Amino acid sequence: MTDYSYGPEHCRYVPLKSYSWSTIVLPAKNSNECLLPWNPAVYSLIAACHAAAVVMAFEINLQLLSTFKRWTTLYFWSLLVASWGVILLTVSFDLTFFDQQPGGAQVLTGIGWVAMVTGFSMILYSRLHLVLYNRKHLRILLAMILLDAFLFHLPVIVSDYVKGEKGTKLYWVVSKMEIVFCAQEFFLSTLYTYLYWKLFRDETSKKEMQTTFYLLIAAQLVILCTDVVLSALLYTSTFIPRMMILPLTSALKIRIELLVLNRLAGFGQHNESITRDLLEAPSTGAVASSSPPDDKTAIVQVEERWERRQEVSIWNADGPACPEIIRPAEVSRGPARGSVAHSDRDSIDDLERQYLGRYEYEKSG
Repeated sequence: MTDYSYGPEHCRYVPLKSYSWSTIVLPAKNSNECLLPWNPAVYSLIAACHAAAVVMAFEINLQLLSTFKRWTTLYFWSLLVASWGVILLTVSFDLTFFDQQPGGAQVLTGIGWVAMVTGFSMILYSRLHLVLYNRKHLRILLAMILLDAFLFHLPVIVSDYVKGEKGTKLYWVVSKMEIVFCAQEFFLSTLYTYLYWKLFRDETSKKEMQTTFYLLIAAQLVILCTDVVLSALLYTSTFIPRMMILPLTSALKIRIELLVLNRLAGFGQHNESITRDLLEAPSTGAVASSSPPDDKTAIVQVEERWERRQEVSIWNADGPACPEIIRPAEVSRGPARGSVAHSDRDSIDDLERQYLGRYEYEKSG
């Protein structure tokens, strides 16, 4: 029989059937115990999940930096911050439990956790700009995200610096407040799905609309399922599995957001609900394409369109911010032979407003 009793220094081997998956208590000084009991299967599972999370996060970063021409949009920075939060949190976990340096990793844990959790909420917020045109409501939602970040991140981070058994007990009390962030993500994603359906419900018979709507629901279900699993592990004090899958599930949610972006890039070419300022914008001379743009081309075109139309407002001069939507009955069903088609510009404009998070509102007056 293979002897697995060897392992990291001062780490006692624990068989898998006797392994404790619950709360980890810091060992006393000069103790021969370690933070994470040694078992090769457990260590391998943690390493595999964390490696997959880091690889996925770096892939997201490379995709962002190679496709986004403009790096000043809310959507871009939300994705970038959230993905780096995944990397920092993963590194902090590994330093804490593999390198036995919990003190040195506390700063990374706090920064990574805030960036990952609140960064993802900002991703969900940034895509609301297509379906919610009231600036007051958008600012209320933004204030809610920032207030939750202050009220529910800070106590958990502070409790992590309290030493001894009191610090451990305090941490497990205040950490239960993390469920607020799960509720916040569910609310933002549900709100977007509902407003999307409400805005385009007259066109729900279209196959493209149905597919896109079902995709949004599927993305929301993935977010909900991952949050439910993580919350269940938290409330049952099953810390090790939660620490194992938390970075990976967060990276997966960010990746799904990019997949939704790519799907809507293709759908946008066939969307007939467009804004009036788009029709009044000068033609680029492009002719409609019968196939959707690839990932990089779609985003680059969005960036170029944004730069050419910076001074064109999508907001009304007076009253609540709400663009004048032109319904299909008011728009020609297709361009005449030899005329310039607008479908490419429609797609790019809609994609820009929805996924680059146009948040630079015009100053009144």
